[in-house]
Amino acid sequence: MSEPSHLSLMVYGLARLGYRPPDVWIAAWLEASEPLLQHFSAQNLTNAAWGLSCWRFQAPSHWLEALYAATSATMQQMEPVGISQLQLALVTLGASQPPPTEWIQSMLATAEEMFPRMELLQLCNFGWGLAQWRYKPPVEVMQRYLGAVQPLLVGATPVDLSTLLWICDKLSFMPQQSWLDSWFASATASLPRFEPQHLTTITLVLGQWGLVPAPAFSVDFFRCVKARAKDFSAYQLGLLLWGLGMTQRSVPNTWATALLTTYTEHLLPEAEPSDVCRLIGGLSSVVVKLRGTKTWVTSNPEVQEQLQGLCTWVLPQLGQLEPSWLLVLLKGLDRLGLVVSKDMIWGFTAAAARFDERLDPKQRKFVLRVLKNMRARAGSAAGRDGSSSISDSGSTGVVADPSGDAYDITWHAGQPQQ
Repeated sequence: MSEPSHLSLMVYGLARLGYRPPDVWIAAWLEASEPLLQHFSAQNLTNAAWGLSCWRFQAPSHWLEALYAATSATMQQMEPVGISQLQLALVTLGASQPPPTEWIQSMLATAEEMFPRMELLQLCNFGWGLAQWRYKPPVEVMQRYLGAVQPLLVGATPVDLSTLLWICDKLSFMPQQSWLDSWFASATASLPRFEPQHLTTITLVLGQWGLVPAPAFSVDFFRCVKARAKDFSAYQLGLLLWGLGMTQRSVPNTWATALLTTYTEHLLPEAEPSDVCRLIGGLSSVVVKLRGTKTWVTSNPEVQEQLQGLCTWVLPQLGQLEPSWLLVLLKGLDRLGLVVSKDMIWGFTAAAARFDERLDPKQRKFVLRVLKNMRARAGSAAGRDGSSSISDSGSTGVVADPSGDAYDITWHAGQPQQ
């Protein structure tokens, strides 16, 4: 029979070498180790758990139960690095399913005393585990946790900084202003090193918290995003604009135009229909700074053409989406004031018809109002061009009631019945 230290060293050593044994070997190791876990030292337990987690598999529930029992008995003997490793490992081995509540509470009580001795990476791993498990500690524990983090923020990496905001958001905890000031000071100095996923994460969290950064941070942020725009995925860039739109952030005209151009010319081929809906929703919620009374869309023919191109791309694919994405798209186009063609209006109306039974009365009324606004803008544009206007009932199938609100839709062969 193998010694506990030998079993632990096997897994730890192979993981450090970057080698993953065959599944049959892992299964044999788990079977051999389970009855011996109670005899593992604290370090052997954390090393074994960390090594196993490097191989990215879900451990059997009975083995995890034995591990929880063994680690509970040795928790007080663990060092900060061991607590951090164990928590990180259990997220993977448990497939994000949380350990028993009693185990988490015991671990939290042990770790709380270690916060002042933990390194920033260990604190990040610890918080990340809690966030994955959606376990929200008491307010005073979160305050002590962030208090231990704050003096270490000066040396934080972009990964650390974005992870810490994500942790606080998932645990529904808003840091105090002094902590946020320290975070922004560190983030400002590190912005040029932020990757697209980091920029996206911090934008979403700050947007959800309703926080608008100071002008100095915003200037550097916009500069970094514009410089890295081609490195974003379609999903990430849409999320970033969505986050900015949560607080109706003011953004430079040239910045918004450059991002839209990058999206249509470089990112669209790998986009999903929901990505385009999210992008348009985000663009419609930010405030593009312009001189005079014109809006960003009406003053820029290139922007109009690119947005119309996105509509042409997404229209045939709307059937793949949930009705909520159609609502996001229509709301965004309405806010932007984009003039679309008669065929596009027909396309949006047909899409709404397919979702009709899945829309509640309030959503249905909203869709009808937006379609009515689209017809009105198209008619005004046609009038300015000297062309005949689009018929209200013939183009959209929407019948208006005496008060002026559309109330019914008649569908036929995928297009409105005339």
